[in-house]
Amino acid sequence: EPFFTTKATGRGLGMSVIQGIVRGHGGVMAVESEPGRGTAMRVLLPALPDDVGAHAREGDREPDATVPLSGTVMVVDDEAELREVAKRVLAREGLDVVLAEDGRAALERFADHADEIVLVLLDLSMPRMGGEDTFRALRRMRPELPILLMSGYDEHGATRNFTDEGLAGFLAKPFPIEALRRNVHDLLDGSSGPGRRSE
Repeated sequence: EPFFTTKATGRGLGMSVIQGIVRGHGGVMAVESEPGRGTAMRVLLPALPDDVGAHAREGDREPDATVPLSGTVMVVDDEAELREVAKRVLAREGLDVVLAEDGRAALERFADHADEIVLVLLDLSMPRMGGEDTFRALRRMRPELPILLMSGYDEHGATRNFTDEGLAGFLAKPFPIEALRRNVHDLLDGSSGPGRRSE
């Protein structure tokens, strides 16, 4: 059972993250375990076409320059490295960034920047206050606020408790920088208010 852990909330879920990554790539995991002998893990992924190398090289290219965005994005995640990388990427897009390490910190910082924040990137599994409770608390404060959920779980598992609650989108961890940029631009380009494209 990859979702079982004896550790504190937000810790000890490495296997569920691996499962989410594998499923996100169309693969499956097979686990065999025998007392006294150990555990064998097999990851099976679909075969790629012969020309995948050419497509990968094209995908690695930097996209054409886009018009800078404006506004403030809040990144809520208990991984310090992810927060810092997201901050650098979003700052290059012209955005101000507010960071929070868990849900409680997010609510405190949101109260200080409520009129400026145009988008929230929210991790699902965090200590102290997880993504679900944080999502609902933020929605009570600003019902129209776009919230993009991030998780190492597969999309179905991560979003099943958010049905009909208006998630702005889902970003599967680990994600490439371009996926972060694309998702943020899709949500903020051409929107009204402080998050719209600068003219």
